[in-house]
Amino acid sequence: MESGRATTLLRQRRKFLLSATNDLKRAINSGGVGLFSFFILTFYELCIILKANFKADDKAIIDKAVIEGKYIYLLMSERRTVEVIDANSYAPVRSMRFLFVPVDIDVHGDTIAVAMGNSMKFAVINIKNWSVNYAETAETVFKVAVYADAVYYCGTRYDDEVYTYSITSGNVKPLNENSFRYGNYPIVLTDKNTGDLYVGGGSGTTNVLYKIDKSGRQTLVWSRNDYSPRPYISGNYLSVFGYLFDTETGYTLEAEVYATIVPSGYLFGSRYSNIGISYYDGRYSACISPKGNQSSTILYDSEKKRNIAEYSDIAGQVVKKSNKFFVFGSGVNYFYVTSI
Repeated sequence: MESGRATTLLRQRRKFLLSATNDLKRAINSGGVGLFSFFILTFYELCIILKANFKADDKAIIDKAVIEGKYIYLLMSERRTVEVIDANSYAPVRSMRFLFVPVDIDVHGDTIAVAMGNSMKFAVINIKNWSVNYAETAETVFKVAVYADAVYYCGTRYDDEVYTYSITSGNVKPLNENSFRYGNYPIVLTDKNTGDLYVGGGSGTTNVLYKIDKSGRQTLVWSRNDYSPRPYISGNYLSVFGYLFDTETGYTLEAEVYATIVPSGYLFGSRYSNIGISYYDGRYSACISPKGNQSSTILYDSEKKRNIAEYSDIAGQVVKKSNKFFVFGSGVNYFYVTSI
């Protein structure tokens, strides 16, 4: 198992140890007084390093991760940054700090879109030169999705429309020219496995989800007449369809359940309770199970009917790229990578 924990502290510790080793050699050569001074100064320097890193990292909580191309993008709302790291070496590439609080991110091709939850704007970033442009909106933006040559975005329940922003021209228009509305709490999201775009929403009594192709045609893929939480992409499936995974038998079924599968939801059809699915692709599943005050994540191989790994200290978003699982958690500033 590889670890993708933040590298800043590790680099500083290595630098500190190298510096301390050289200081120790000089102190030994200078005798007792030199050794005493070495230990006093070294202890003081170490305290400063640990304290500085604690202050720097205590807000480095990963709220959302996107893996696209050769980079991993980590959205950290409390720090007001998006951290870009190398997807292979996990070395830091770039840190983008915003004046406003970033609440959502999506990446496609050379374009990054970042929603600013406490302002009426979102950021559009060109990866080629890392230039940042801010698009002004008429409402607060909470969800963004990059698809084709446009950014799709939506705001709060007070504006139930989804809008498109042309990356090339900067023009903004409603997705539906005929004033069709998605209801309260609209949603936009892209499937990173297929590149498909989904839009929808709900009023609390009616919930819809549409798939949009590159020509702009909308196809209804799901509808319910009762309340359901916002959908999200889980592996190769939309969790909104109610795909369930039984951790006891390894059996996957489609069931009519009252709510969609979300990490904080329930898993029906299993002897375990309070288990949610954060990933499923037909063979591999990621289940989240709370243990006391700390949730854990379990990766399961349904073909071999065995657990691949269990992470006792992390629960949240799970992304599979090639032969690697990336496990991100809420409330922590590190992530795990497991090769299969």
